[in-house]
Amino acid sequence: MLSGRQVPSAIATADPGGGAQGAPIGRAGRGSLGVFAFLLAVYLFSASGKLHAVDEYSAMAMTASLAGRGSLQTDQMGWAWESEAPQDTFGTDGHLYSKKGIGIALWASPLVALTGLVTENGLVLSALLSSALATAIGGAAIHALGYMLSGDAVVALVLALMYGLGTIVWPYSRMLFGEALAAMGLALAMLGVAGIVLAPSRYRYYVLLGLGLAGAILARPPSIVAVPLALAALLPRGGRQDRRDWLRRMMVWSLPVAAALVLLGLANWARFGDALSTGYSPTETFSGDLGEGLAGLLVSPGKSLFLYSPPLLAALFGLGSAWRRWPRLTFFAGATSLAHLLLYSLWFDWAGGWSWGPRFMVPVVPLLMPLALPVLQKARSRKGLALVAIVALGLFGVIVQLGAVTVDYLAFLSDLMDRGIDTTNQYSWTHSPVVGHLAALNPLQSRHDFLDIWWLQAVEDRLMIVKMPFLLGLVAVLVSGMALAAAKWHRGWRPVAVAVSLAALIATPLFASEGPGNGAQTEVGRVLPALSGTVGGDDTVVVELLPYGPFESEAAAVLDIPVGPAAVSVVLRGEPTPSEKTERLLAAAGRDSRGIALVLFGTPLGDPASTTERWLADRSYLAGQTWLGDSARVSYFRTSRRDSR
Repeated sequence: MLSGRQVPSAIATADPGGGAQGAPIGRAGRGSLGVFAFLLAVYLFSASGKLHAVDEYSAMAMTASLAGRGSLQTDQMGWAWESEAPQDTFGTDGHLYSKKGIGIALWASPLVALTGLVTENGLVLSALLSSALATAIGGAAIHALGYMLSGDAVVALVLALMYGLGTIVWPYSRMLFGEALAAMGLALAMLGVAGIVLAPSRYRYYVLLGLGLAGAILARPPSIVAVPLALAALLPRGGRQDRRDWLRRMMVWSLPVAAALVLLGLANWARFGDALSTGYSPTETFSGDLGEGLAGLLVSPGKSLFLYSPPLLAALFGLGSAWRRWPRLTFFAGATSLAHLLLYSLWFDWAGGWSWGPRFMVPVVPLLMPLALPVLQKARSRKGLALVAIVALGLFGVIVQLGAVTVDYLAFLSDLMDRGIDTTNQYSWTHSPVVGHLAALNPLQSRHDFLDIWWLQAVEDRLMIVKMPFLLGLVAVLVSGMALAAAKWHRGWRPVAVAVSLAALIATPLFASEGPGNGAQTEVGRVLPALSGTVGGDDTVVVELLPYGPFESEAAAVLDIPVGPAAVSVVLRGEPTPSEKTERLLAAAGRDSRGIALVLFGTPLGDPASTTERWLADRSYLAGQTWLGDSARVSYFRTSRRDSR
């Protein structure tokens, strides 16, 4: 009889495409539930709770619009149009739209919509936690794949924990970039390819492959490079009947991919009038220096994939053995990883701007990590130096990620810039974020302003723990951790752990007002809730921010607070007149809305300082004004659309 840690050797070591036959492993899924619960709990406990890069603001604007009123417009990003690298562009209808993959909004909007129904803020935290959910699902897929290929529960668990806690996927579980969702999709695709190779008659794996590739494409359209490589990896090797069966099965996984491409094309056509247009400008192309990009993404102290994900070094050593044992899976993983590497090495900004590590390479991690299985198996069986090396790689990976999840990379880079240090130099070990983040954790430095844990606040140079969010995350970690440890003796812990982690995922945004960086603590946060009952789906709320002071945090507050079904635009006050881009947004709002509620700050009644207010007054009817606090008021305008009715 087989124990819970063993599977037939044909499944554990052979590729049926090379002659042997196998069957899927039923026990893998159950153990993966425990891994999912634990990783999700850890990601919730280490969540940031705030937006960092303008890319995240843009993705959040798209998510909030989709969740609140079923639109992809991102007029909330009007304030960012004056930046050097705006992440939104005007569509054919005069409204702004994000350049980011629509998969981010499709994935995050259900959780955001649920949060908006029960609380007055917390939408940002809710959207960020959707990345944690995606990354935990990817970790569970890696565990299932590891168990399917190795037949060893311990090896599969180590593989999943090294992936989930020792690589760059952990920091990106805290951010609203498309990389987290794309990594989940490719992890599922890897599991699908392995299942198809080992058990070609099981259609569930074809569905899994199709859904994984579809999710990756919607999150990051360049992930489409994986589709022809999956086809190549799964080409039939038999006669005519085998080819017929292959065509029928390929249809199963190609349908989700085709649906994703159609959905992406329709969204592009609706926004930009061209199914192939994603909104990027002609200068944002794959026209960079290939050699520079390759060197930077592979060996530079600032962006090396292997420095930011040390366990992937084991995959390099296991590549030969993996190819001999699972040639089709290894081909798919290696070719898709190489395609990503070459593609983004040619991107005009291969470094990914101000981001943690090699952002564009995050989806490569689930492709390469399973190739470390032969090394893990060897270390487990032979012990000695191999085991020491694996433990060292795993620990080093966890230490690197702890620096990433506890220190705000944006604050760190801003500090470098304030000191006159070139943040674009990726070849300085002294100023490498990996080194700098770990140095910032030195208790003798007391850089509390660098900390980036949502339940931990710095108050007058002292640290204060926000009790309820802290306890919620801690309980989830402890329960799921005990479930993972006790699974060998009592598998009933697994569903309990999953239930606790999912409950924490849903409940955590309800306490967002108690954590740092939330919208409720800003002036915008004290004003916008009062509008939710006075504007309707045919209205537009325009928030004018002053072009000095912390307007980024005020813009984040607008995204954090549901304002009902009304459209929302956020603009910066322009002098002596609104900027051309602001005028385009205001014109679109006047054309499509029956009423405009202009929210002003620091502008007394009758003060002509608001150029936005003057512009609207010249083109619409001022219906009334309302004070909301000591320095904020709302001017209500009726547009020509209202008059025409």
